[in-house]
Amino acid sequence: MFVVYDRLYLVGGAGFETKKDPTTTSLSSIDTWDTKKLKWSNAAEMVIPRHGHSVAFIGTQFLIIGGVTTIYMRALNNAECFCVQRGNNDIFYVDSIRNYINNVV
Repeated sequence: MFVVYDRLYLVGGAGFETKKDPTTTSLSSIDTWDTKKLKWSNAAEMVIPRHGHSVAFIGTQFLIIGGVTTIYMRALNNAECFCVQRGNNDIFYVDSIRNYINNVV
């Protein structure tokens, strides 16, 4: 969770599909709590649902790194970037952190 510009952001995580099926599933949602309107809304959906990930906030960007996913049943070595100013499902996906760094440096 992060607080940015009077909003609380909840990025991904894990939950249950239904009460009848207690199977854990990774979540793709980036949700925000508006402290003025006092309500939750969906800001975006990540490309890959994930939990156990790290999140950093740099400037206007959330950098969502690694974690695991129940979609592929494996650990992730990729990242996604979400801009809080643009919003509207504006997600930048980096397939491989190692390859991205090698291409930038």
